[in-house]
Amino acid sequence: MTRSVIARSGALLSEYCVSEPFARLMIGQRPGPGLARLAASVVFFSALVGALIALLHPSSSVNLDFFDNFLLWSLHALAAFIFTLGAEFLLLRTPWRRPYRLAVTLLLLPFFLAPVSILLDEAFDAEDIDGPMPGGRIAAYISEVLDIAPLAVPMMALALLLARLIVGRAAEVPAPVPTPAGDEPAAPPRPRLAALLDGVPAALGDDLVRLSAQDHYVEVVTTAGRHLLLARLADCVDRLGALDGVQTHRSHWVRLSHVTGLRAAGSAYECVLSNGDVVPVSRRRYSSLRHLIRARIG
Repeated sequence: MTRSVIARSGALLSEYCVSEPFARLMIGQRPGPGLARLAASVVFFSALVGALIALLHPSSSVNLDFFDNFLLWSLHALAAFIFTLGAEFLLLRTPWRRPYRLAVTLLLLPFFLAPVSILLDEAFDAEDIDGPMPGGRIAAYISEVLDIAPLAVPMMALALLLARLIVGRAAEVPAPVPTPAGDEPAAPPRPRLAALLDGVPAALGDDLVRLSAQDHYVEVVTTAGRHLLLARLADCVDRLGALDGVQTHRSHWVRLSHVTGLRAAGSAYECVLSNGDVVPVSRRRYSSLRHLIRARIG
């Protein structure tokens, strides 16, 4: 019953309130396009958290009315989300696995949020029911860290749970209905993606864009959505031999028909895809990939 309620909540949030880039960043994946919706989701969730805490009228701001409490706690939540999303985005560039990135983010959150919380409390002249903390700034900082950790870490963990539900639901986007080809000769049938990769939902269709290794999972991206598959990238690539694809990196495989270009990224290279995704290209694979693209263009 509880899991059903959580799943329904995640579905409603993903449909009406939360952008997929927000959800993907929360669970340590690249956000992709849609930064405006990402910002809107951050503001929405910050306001929601602020309203819920203001309704509880916490003891740390007993002298403030509902509106001031709402503003105070919305700004607290906004700072927490900005730090969490920013840390997840920066840690994507490290070789750490997702659980370690998440652990580092949640561990550092109270230490980052404590000085912001102190400044906001001073700006709003919020008064704690127990009075001011003796011992100066350092003691106040330590006390704030200890006060924030029991609330901030579970709150971010809940947000991560909802984000996982939303990213999983993104794969349920219905596949586009093919239009009749008229009098043109029918092309030979392509192998169905669900038949090549066991566990891929039929709703993703057959127009595969890329595969990316994510810990013990493989992210399968099509023009209709994306899905996390419990598998090894090497096994998936072996099963896709009938498709016109190439491995650009030890963790990435792309469909050549969806490659729109190659570009330099510092001392490395990147491959740009038709859906806006960008994947890295290892130096030893760059030359062969460039020749394949040129041969395809003719």
